[in-house]
Parts: sequence; C-alpha cells; structure tokens
Amino acid sequence: VHRAHLRGPDGSLRPVAVKVRHPRVAERISQDFRLLALLAAAAGRVRALRGLSLRQSVSQFTATMTAQCDLRVEAVHALRFAVNFSGENGESGGGGRWREAACGL
Repeated sequence: VHRAHLRGPDGSLRPVAVKVRHPRVAERISQDFRLLALLAAAAGRVRALRGLSLRQSVSQFTATMTAQCDLRVEAVHALRFAVNFSGENGESGGGGRWREAACGL
C-alpha cells in the first residue's frame, strides 16, 4: 500500500491509499488452495486427523483469502467501515483518525 494524492474536480488534492497487487496473484493463490484441498482430503483419510475438519478449514480459508484478492470487496468493506464510524454530523468518528489507522495515511 502506498500513499498518493488524487486530484478532485475542483483541483484540490485528497490523500488516498493505493494498493498494488502482483499480476496473476489470484491465479497463483487458487492453485495453492487446490493443492491444499487435495492434501486436506488425503489427510482426512488418516484416522488420527479426521477430527480436525481439515477440508472444511481449507474451504473456509480459501473463501476468505479469495475474497481478499478482489479489491472491489475490500473497497466495499472500507466504505462500510467509514459509514459505521462516521459521526452524526457526517464527520468521521475519532476526528478522522480512523483513516490513518485503516489506510496508514
């Protein structure tokens, strides 16, 4: 994540966070999770490991990490965070400090 400024329609600069994602990261993560799913299925055949619910754990972890690769999902979460922590007068809660905590700005 990098700091930057975005020029508004009025010419003013607004601080923003720019998140750079490595090309093909989603494809590589998908491959990794397919391998983990195969390993979890194999491990599930071992009697001593059956109680660990490895397939379900890998499935949940896959869903969570895949969602994090979609920056649109992250943008929706950031917007929800901003709305949830906004004050009654429209000002951000905590005097705007949530932006610094969330974005490192």
